[in-house]
Formats: sequence, C-alpha cells, structure tokens
Amino acid sequence: MSTPESKVKDFIDKRMKLKYPNAVKYSPPGVGRFGKNGFPDRLWFIRASDSVCITVAIEAKAEGNVATPLQVNTLTKLKDQGVLVAIVTGRDEIKMIKIFEEIERRIRIAQ
Repeated sequence: MSTPESKVKDFIDKRMKLKYPNAVKYSPPGVGRFGKNGFPDRLWFIRASDSVCITVAIEAKAEGNVATPLQVNTLTKLKDQGVLVAIVTGRDEIKMIKIFEEIERRIRIAQ
C-alpha cells in the first residue's frame, strides 16, 4: 500500500536518479529493531571528485506534515558534519532544484 509519505520518497528518488544516475542511495530502516528514530528517510552519496563524496540527507514529508524535533535535531547534527540536508514536503520541485543547485556548487568546489 502506498502512503502519502512513500509517494514523496518516490518523487525524491526519481528526481535524484534522473539527475545523478551513478549516485548511491541508502534508505535507512524505519523505527524498530534496526532503525533509528529521527534519522532521515534518504541518504545519497554522490562522487564529486577522486577524493570527495557529497552526502545528501533528505527527510520526506507528506503535505501538511512537519519534521519532528528529533528529526530536526538529527538533520542539524548531520549538517554540522558537512552533510547537505533538506526536508522535502510533497512534490516540491522548487526544493529539489535548490538541492541540485547546492550539490552542483559542492561538486564545483571539489573539482
């Protein structure tokens, strides 16, 4: 069964794979035995140069939902480590374009 949030994840995945077909995607397990509360829904690893990989962490939210304080805290900690973090709510093309622009900026710096 497809949930509103899973549709957002599919939207993100399709956009990322189209733009960065060689990127590696990791979907952390949800809450439970192997999952970690508050961890983003998607991690993407994009090669920028021979020695630099850009890590992108995206939290997917269905329209009308917001990130929990724990999710925001985790994203903040990841950002402090240099990870590109974002929250994508619904099918937000503008947010995806901003993510792509930042990835491209980081690639230029790495090269």
